[in-house]
This record gives sequence, C-alpha cells and structure tokens, in this order.
Amino acid sequence: MPRRDSKTMSRSQTTVIVNGIIFNMPIRSRPMPRPRVTRKGTYYGNGYDAWREKAVLLVRSAWLNQGKPPINEPYDVAILIDTRMGDLDNHIKSWLDIFQCAGILKDDRYVMKICAERIL
Repeated sequence: MPRRDSKTMSRSQTTVIVNGIIFNMPIRSRPMPRPRVTRKGTYYGNGYDAWREKAVLLVRSAWLNQGKPPINEPYDVAILIDTRMGDLDNHIKSWLDIFQCAGILKDDRYVMKICAERIL
C-alpha cells in the first residue's frame, strides 16, 4: 500500500485504491454509525446520510472521468484515512458502501484483500 506522509496529506482528504485505481477524495472520511430504527424507517443520523450522498457523487464523477465499467469480479481495496475519529473498520464499511451506492462495485462480497491505514 502506498504510504503518505501525514505532513503532505491534506487534513480533508481520503485516498481509496480499488484494483490499482487511485481515488484521492477531497473529503474527510467518516465512520459508519450504528443505524437508528424508528417507526418511520432506518437512518444513520449525525449528518452521515448527507455526507454519504456527497461522497457518492464525488466517487461516481471520478469513476466516470476514468471511463471504466463497474467492477463485478474479485478486487483489492486499500484505504488511507486522515482522522482519529471512529474505528478503522467502520471507515472501511463507509467507503465500501459509498463505492457500492455509486455503482462502481457490484457487491462488497467480492473483496479479496483490504489494507487500511490511519494517517495521524
């Protein structure tokens, strides 16, 4: 996994690498919170839904600029996260969910290898 020096990595940037394709996302990573279940339905709260919508749009536009089809075969994922907030596994869940919602990954069950690192 490529290493980034915490001094050169923007404090509002997350790097996600899927099958060797690098996405330098100009958005700070957020951990996936526990879902809240009410009579009206399920939601994540704390602004997570709005953050996820923004991240999905950024990922989708970056993918379309590369002109690649969706990935529906086994793949590897590497993530560099720039925050102390939340557990690392919850950040991984967030980014896999975003890439699925953006239509880039058909299903996260095809993940063969995950490398994640927190840059402080």
